This record gives sequence, structure tokens and C-alpha cells, in this order.
Amino acid sequence: MIKEFLRKTGLYIHDKMELHEVMRRLLKDNLSFGLPMAVLTAATGLIYFFVYLGGNDYHRWLANLVLTLGSIVMITASIIYRKHPKAQLTWPGWISFFVYFFACSFYGMSRSLYSCRFGQDYMLSFMLIVIWCFGIFEMYPLASLIYGAALFYGMFFLMKKVGIYGYDPVNWIMFYAVTCVLSTIRYSIAIKNIYASMEVDIRTKQLEYLSERDGLTGLYNRFCLREKFDGFLNRVVIVAMMDIDDFKHYNDDLGHDYGDYILKLYAKTAQHSFNNADIFRYGGDEILIISRQPRDIFEREIISFGRELKMGFSTGADVTPTFSLGFVHGKASDNEDLRHILKQADKNLYDVKHQNKNAFKGSEFE
Repeated sequence: MIKEFLRKTGLYIHDKMELHEVMRRLLKDNLSFGLPMAVLTAATGLIYFFVYLGGNDYHRWLANLVLTLGSIVMITASIIYRKHPKAQLTWPGWISFFVYFFACSFYGMSRSLYSCRFGQDYMLSFMLIVIWCFGIFEMYPLASLIYGAALFYGMFFLMKKVGIYGYDPVNWIMFYAVTCVLSTIRYSIAIKNIYASMEVDIRTKQLEYLSERDGLTGLYNRFCLREKFDGFLNRVVIVAMMDIDDFKHYNDDLGHDYGDYILKLYAKTAQHSFNNADIFRYGGDEILIISRQPRDIFEREIISFGRELKMGFSTGADVTPTFSLGFVHGKASDNEDLRHILKQADKNLYDVKHQNKNAFKGSEFE
């Protein structure tokens, strides 16, 4: 019942990877909110630190020192995580956040207790700090509940110690309850926004995947080839064109479902056999492979690919579909060179197809 309620309200997170991503995004939000706040509090604390330095007011000097150091920690963490937005080490960031949170709380408590000595409203500074921190930052409700209880109890204890008794406990408890509710509402809104953002990111990645992948085989498509074209320039690569021998026969005589099965098996086996390679469905049953392997290793991969294909077919057909492949080894200095390599690889494939098929032919880029 409790978990179901928390799921509906967006307060329950169950999956570890999901939890890590939510915590990372919460931390990012808190550090983004905290950076301008920390700059402001660091400047304030630093100014008053030097004002009270050397004086007799040790408590005010200490409060501003703690505020300044806590602010510097927050600023440092914010800058580091801004430069490394994909950082997976979230705990150092959360520790920095809570150090700053404690520094602000300590400063508010010190200011309020100090104001009491001069007959001023000793609650004002403390209340402003509590509302500021719990209302702006995003904290897990249980954490805000525990920290808030410790904070209010600590203030109770210090007030009694310095001789402050003129307060209404009911109002104090109500203020604590309102603070926790405010923090929970802030967290709930943040969680909903984070999940909405994560859903947009997932859908964007899905669209990116669909835009660059062939729907049947999962290989890169020709649109993706154009996008990756420049990445193959000025480096030694192997460009191979491969197709399935007599594919039309299997497609027409055994049915399109069997033809699709062959294509998917070829694609899956190619992805497993050819290491350090980009593999594209070039058109129909043609597969384009652009590999960064040395020529001798690539030729061994071709042989391994053929063996894996034989083991992969388990349909009971009398003849296992074979393949023909032509490749070119060389370096393209511009787009025109790469197009020539593609044509030369296609010619090598053509030569194999018009000889005995079920073979491969390689050459150096001319």
C-alpha cells in the first residue's frame, strides 16, 4: 500500500539504474541552484569574516568562516560537475551539497542566537535560512525529515543553553511540519520533471536509433553511412561489399519470411565476427563493412564468419546459403577517394560473383 502510494505520487524509485540516474539529475539540479547561491553566500561570509577577524566576537567570526568554506565546497563541486555532466560519481557531489547545507544551517542558527543578545528577533535569520534551503533545494523526503528534526532539535538545545525560553513549542512544531511538507512538495515536483525529461531523452534516443538503423537487420543504414563518411578519411581501412549467393532463389522459392530470416542471421553473425568495424545494410541483400583491422586479421574474420554461418542455420534446408565478398585495403584522403574504394570493392565482389561465388577477393586501393 505504501509503495503503491509512493509510486503514484512519484516518491518511490525502485530500479537501481533508474535510481542512480534520478539521483544524478537531482544532484545536477541542486548544484545548478546552489552555484549562484554559493557565490552570494561566499562573498557575504568572506566580507564579514574579515570584518570580525581579530575582534572579540569569536562566534560571529566562526559562523562566517563556516559559511565561506561551505560555499567554496559547493562552488567547486558545481564547477566540476558542470565540466563533467556525465560523471557517474554522484556521492562526492551529494556530500558537497550537504556540507553547504550544513554551513548555511549553522550560519542561520548562529545569527539567530547572536541576535538574541541584543533583544532582536532571534528566529528571523534561522527561519529565513530554513525556508531558503528546504524550499529551493531538492531533497529526498526522508532525508529532509531527519535533517530537519536534527536541525530544529539542535536549535532547541542551543536556545535553552543560552537562556532563551520565551517560545511556543506548538508554533515551533508547526514550522517544522510546514518545512517538511514544503520540501516534499519541492521534491515531488522535481521528480516528475526529471521523469518527464528522462522520457524525452529516451524517445529522442529511440528516434536517433531508428533514423540510423535498418529496421529488419539492426545494421546501420545508408543515411548513417553519409553521416559517418568523414570519419573514415585519412586512415587505413578495409571496405568490403558482401551479398548472399542466390538470395532471390531463397526469397522467391522459400518465401519472404525465410529471406528475412537469412538477412537477420547474416547481419547478426557479421556483427559478431567482424571486430572494430562499422556494418551497413547497403541495399537489398548487400552488406557494406568498413573495418579498421589489418588485412590479414580481416581475412581470418571472413573465414570465421563463414564457419559461424554454417553453425547458425538450423532450418533443415538441404543447402546452407553462402556469401560472396570483395574488399579493398587502403587509405582515403578525401570523399572522392572513399567513393573510388567503394567502387573497387564492388568490382571485386562482381568478379567473385561471376566466377565461382562462395568466396572472397581482396585488393589494395589503386
